[in-house]
Amino acid sequence: MTIFKNLLFSSSLCLLLLACGGGESETKTSDKPSSDSQWTDADKESAVRNCKATYKGYDEAKVAQVCDCYLQKVMELSPNPMKQSDIPLEKATEISVDCRKAVGLEM
Repeated sequence: MTIFKNLLFSSSLCLLLLACGGGESETKTSDKPSSDSQWTDADKESAVRNCKATYKGYDEAKVAQVCDCYLQKVMELSPNPMKQSDIPLEKATEISVDCRKAVGLEM
C-alpha cells in the first residue's frame, strides 16, 4: 500500500509540475528566469501551489517544506520547466519519497 501511495503522490506531483507554466500568478512576480535557470518566479509559485494541493489535509508547514524540496530537486534536474517530462517517473518518485522523509511527512 505504501508503494502505491508513493507512486500516486509522485505521479500527481509530476503532472502538477508539468502544468506549472499555466495560469497567472496571484502575486506580482518576475516573468524573467533567474540566471541559473529558465524557471520564472511565476513558474515556481505555480508549481508549489499545485504541489500543496496534492497534500490537502496534511501538516501545512511540512507540506510547504516537501514542496520546496521537490521543486528545488526538479529544477536541478530540469533547468527548463518545459522539459520536466524528461525526468523518469522512477526518479520523480524517488525525489518525492526523499523529500517527504527529510521533513518527516507521514503518509
